[in-house]
Amino acid sequence: FSLFYVSRNFSKFVALQQKNTTTQQRTHRTMTTTPYDEELNFSIDIAYEAGAIAMEFCRNRVDSALGIEQKLDDTPVTLVDKQLDLFIKEALEKKFNDILVVGEESSSSIDSKKPLEKGRVFYVDPIDGTKEFISNSGEWCVMIGLNVDGVPTVSVVYVASTDQLFYAVKGYGTYLLENN
Repeated sequence: FSLFYVSRNFSKFVALQQKNTTTQQRTHRTMTTTPYDEELNFSIDIAYEAGAIAMEFCRNRVDSALGIEQKLDDTPVTLVDKQLDLFIKEALEKKFNDILVVGEESSSSIDSKKPLEKGRVFYVDPIDGTKEFISNSGEWCVMIGLNVDGVPTVSVVYVASTDQLFYAVKGYGTYLLENN
């Protein structure tokens, strides 16, 4: 029941969110111009979408449908985590097919705890603060980062419950977008 409920409703929430995004385009304006503007702006767009989808689950929650499991490190993961991980990874891979994408919740032969030393790699944590997401405290966020040759270069953190988005680009500062 849980898997079916989340999978079926996740598709509805994604479709609804995409419809709302097209009718009500989010306007975000980054404060700088960097060599990574394309990756930054797309990451911001995807973080907003993923956060909105997760917030729909918070507003319309059915606790039994969260499908809470324990990972090997004894931390919880929900079906929403897994679905958002897939949603974000697929969007990034489609847009940037030359950049490896490592999601926290998806299986991978790559050690996601060790940054790759060569090339560009997106790291995704679709719901950082899963325990808080489960308790519906609002103290969770969507995180997307880009490493270039093993160095953290772009970071996007979206706190959907407060509509605050933090972003940074190495060498260009850290910024906050609020209540867009």
